[in-house]
Amino acid sequence: MVALRPVVGGPRYATALGIGIAVAIAVCALDRLSIGGPAPVFDVEDLVAQSPAPIDHDVIVTGTWTATAPTVDGHFRVIVCGQKGSRAVCHFENVAPADRSRLERRLIASSEVAIRGRCEQVSDGVAVLGDCRLIDGLSTTE
Repeated sequence: MVALRPVVGGPRYATALGIGIAVAIAVCALDRLSIGGPAPVFDVEDLVAQSPAPIDHDVIVTGTWTATAPTVDGHFRVIVCGQKGSRAVCHFENVAPADRSRLERRLIASSEVAIRGRCEQVSDGVAVLGDCRLIDGLSTTE
């Protein structure tokens, strides 16, 4: 006589299902921790006053852009100022020379800007950000 085995059921299936769910939850949790969540948003003044500064972390800095210039290394640099004179020097290393005029036009369209970058240094009222990109608007997905 042939005994029919259920496709779903039994202790082995329950154990395998439990392990699979646990692994999926662990992978999701580790992925979320490695991303680090959305970057914190700082006004230039708040970023400079932050103690300790978020060195080597992505941040979004807001303020009034005042100047643009190429750096010695050939990168594009944007100076963002706060209300009390603090500054953020934002280096756009990944902007090709051909795209700089488009970035400048986007800056000219609004005096207040939001820039995302990696905080490299904060000293004497100046924050230095690398790997920067201009954000058109602050959103929860950024």
